[in-house]
Amino acid sequence: MKKIEHNRIKVGEIADIGITIPVIRIGSGKPGVGIVCGMHGDEKTPLLIASKLKDIKLMKGSLHIFLGVNQLAHKLNKRFVDADLNRSFPGKEDGNLEERIAIKLLKELENLDLVIDLHDFEMETPLLAIQFKEKDEFVELFNPEQIWLLKTSNEKDFSTALGPLLTQKGIENFAIEMNQIQHFTDTERVLAGFKSIFRKLGMLEGKHCKSSPRKFTRQAVTATRSGIFLPRKIPSEKISKGEAVGEIISLKDLSAEEITAPKDGILMQVRRQSIVKTGDDIFAIGEENE
Repeated sequence: MKKIEHNRIKVGEIADIGITIPVIRIGSGKPGVGIVCGMHGDEKTPLLIASKLKDIKLMKGSLHIFLGVNQLAHKLNKRFVDADLNRSFPGKEDGNLEERIAIKLLKELENLDLVIDLHDFEMETPLLAIQFKEKDEFVELFNPEQIWLLKTSNEKDFSTALGPLLTQKGIENFAIEMNQIQHFTDTERVLAGFKSIFRKLGMLEGKHCKSSPRKFTRQAVTATRSGIFLPRKIPSEKISKGEAVGEIISLKDLSAEEITAPKDGILMQVRRQSIVKTGDDIFAIGEENE
């Protein structure tokens, strides 16, 4: 039997003046898979997943785990410093902090065969993949509970996001949204999703398994007033147009405003009981794609 020489881990970083992106590199050569963790400074669940993947033993290929991509924002526990990093691509060499991070990160990712961008979500969510084309075998291999089919040609707000840009460049990629770390319970499912993809690519031994998660186009609903949001529904429930999803209690006069669904669909995410401001996303409805 041929002995498999497992690849050693190399820990390094991509650095520039004012910019440091720690990266763990496992193995070498093709296929190359990149995992982007902590695009936003207030997202910690991706770092938990990275800690579980850093000791993986590959048969071939390479894994590149980009950690706490916006380091200063992570230290400040802020979503970003100057601008939303995931709305700053392709970046600028002489731009603000996030634009400079974006251009450095993009140069690394352009050399890879597959990129998976990990996030956590302020609203309660099932394990959700964001897919940028009609058919994506890698998403099916990952086996999320739901798929948000982001039709980038219709979504102007995402024109400077990482996923659509990589898709335009012909680089296979998708994003994963998970619950925030204090509510996260899907560690094993996420790790199983990665291993299924690695097996398909020949990076691990064993069989891979494709799934058929439900695929949705998504509409977010925002708060029309500030106050305390009290949800009445939970993710994955069917919802009818006009049905109450929750209410917002004003902090000024304690009056309550019922928040209803603008259309029929599936409740994809719902904000937990919390203080909200006018314009905050409070839930999202998905319309299923056949």
